[in-house]
Amino acid sequence: MHTREQFAGLLDMVSDLVWSLSLDGQTLLHINSATSRLYDRSTTDMLEDPSVWIDSVHEDDRGKLKQNLATISSTKQFNQKFRIVRPDGSTNWLNGFFRLIDGVDGKPSFIGGTANDVTKRVLAEAKLEESQAIYDSLVQSLPINVFRKNRDGVFVFANKKFCECVNLPLEEVLGKRDVDLFGKELAAKYHKDDAWVLQTGLPFHDVESHPRSEDSLYVEVLKAPVFGKSGKRIGIQGMFWDVTDRKKAELNLEKAKALAEAASQAKSHFLANVSHEIRTPLNAVIGMTDLLLGNKPDKNQREYLEMIQDSGQSLLMLINDILDFSKVESGKMQLTTEWFDLNDSLEDTLRTLALRAHNKGIDLVCNFDSEIPSQVLGDPHRLRQVIVNLVGNSIKFTESGQVCVEVSLLVLKSDEVTLQFEIQDSGIGIATEKLNKIFEEFTQADTSTTRKYGGTGLGLTIASNLV
Repeated sequence: MHTREQFAGLLDMVSDLVWSLSLDGQTLLHINSATSRLYDRSTTDMLEDPSVWIDSVHEDDRGKLKQNLATISSTKQFNQKFRIVRPDGSTNWLNGFFRLIDGVDGKPSFIGGTANDVTKRVLAEAKLEESQAIYDSLVQSLPINVFRKNRDGVFVFANKKFCECVNLPLEEVLGKRDVDLFGKELAAKYHKDDAWVLQTGLPFHDVESHPRSEDSLYVEVLKAPVFGKSGKRIGIQGMFWDVTDRKKAELNLEKAKALAEAASQAKSHFLANVSHEIRTPLNAVIGMTDLLLGNKPDKNQREYLEMIQDSGQSLLMLINDILDFSKVESGKMQLTTEWFDLNDSLEDTLRTLALRAHNKGIDLVCNFDSEIPSQVLGDPHRLRQVIVNLVGNSIKFTESGQVCVEVSLLVLKSDEVTLQFEIQDSGIGIATEKLNKIFEEFTQADTSTTRKYGGTGLGLTIASNLV
C-alpha cells in the first residue's frame, strides 16, 4: 500500500501546480512544492491560512473562480485561466483545471486542481494581439486596396478600401476567388500573375488598363509572396491603387512631345529648303562680284565690290551653318566613308587658316603623332568642317600668342583607330560655368562677343553633333 507521504513526495516532483480543496472550494487541504514556489509562500503558511490561495487570485478573476467552484457539484469539472498576485505584487497567469474526486465510497470526497504557469505565453499572445491590432488599424486606414490570398487563390484578408472597391462586405469577400469578383478575363490574368509570384518568390509590379464605357481606368499593382513558419510560400499578398490621372498625364505628355518633335522637324525641313534656295542666288552674286573685280574697276568701285563680296561671304557662311544645323536637327546629316591620308588632309585644312592667323600675328602650330596610320577610313569633309570650326574659333578669339593643334593616338587595333584632336590657344578663354552652354545652338559664352567677333552661335553645336 502507498502511504499518503509517498503520494505527497510524488506530487512534489511534478513541475505543474497541484492542490486539493474541500467540496465547497473554500478550504485548502494540500499543495505540492511547485504551488508553494509560485505563490512565493511556504506550504505551512498556506495550509495554516487555507483561504490565502483564493485571496491571492487577482480580483478581476476571483469572482468567476469562486462561482465555478460553487457549481462544480453539477458541472463535475471546469477549466479557467486566472491570475495570482504574489506578495511582491508581481502577477502570474495560470491555466487551471478543477474536477471532483470520488472517495472509496464512490461519492465526491474533495476537489482536485492542477495548473501550469502560462505567463510567458499569455504575455506573448497579448503582444501579438497588440501588434495585430496596430497592423489591422494601419492597413484598414490605408487609402489603397490591400488583400491576401492563399495558394489556391482564395481571399483570406481584405481591407476596407478593397471591400468598397468590389462593393461587398468583408464576410462576403473572404472565401471567394478572383473570378467571383472580377470576371473570367481579369481573373485569368490575376491567376497568371499570382502563379509567377508563387513560382519565383519575387515581387510583381504592373500598371493595368481596364476599359470603361467612357475611357480607361489605370491601376498600379504590387504583389509579393507570403511565407509560412517553415519558409514555404503559402500565398500572395498585394495592393493596388488608381493611377488613371497620372497615366493620362503621361499619355498627354507623350502626345505633346510627339507634336513638338514633329513641329521641330518640320521647321528644320523648312530651314533646310529655304537655306538651299537662298544659297543658290547668293553664290551667283558672289561669282558676279568676282568677275567685276577682275575687270579692274576704279578705287571706289573696288571698295564697293569688296564690301559686297565680304557681306556675301559672311551671309554664305551663315546660310551654310543654318543648312548644316537643319540637317542635324532633322536627322538628315549623313557621313561618307572613304580612304584618305589624314596627315595631308589636316595640313591642307590648316593651310587655309594659316593666312588668317598670320594676319593677326598668331603662330599656328600642328603636332601630329608619328604612330598614326597614314591612311584611314572616314569622312574627311566633315572632319575638316570640325577642325575649321574649332581652329577658326581659336584664331577669332586670340589676339596674340599661338593656336596649337595636336593629334595623338589613343587606341590602335587591326581594323580601328581612336584619335584625340586637341586645340589649345592663348585667347580670352571660356568661364567654367559656360563650358557646357556654348554647345547649345545660337549660344556664345558672352553675348557681347557676337557683336565684337561675329558668328552665328551654331558652329560648336554642328561640330559637337558631327563628332
